[in-house]
Amino acid sequence: MLFFGTNEFWEALAVIVIWGLLFSTGFLILMSGIFESRNGLKFS
Repeated sequence: MLFFGTNEFWEALAVIVIWGLLFSTGFLILMSGIFESRNGLKFS
């Protein structure tokens, strides 16, 4: 575990995972907001 912070592969993998989680979470929130607004417009 000593080489964990200095290994470029693990650093790149951590960055990709973090950005992937942020992007997917934001995308899900955006899509759920769009679907909610569409349903609100349909039923109002």
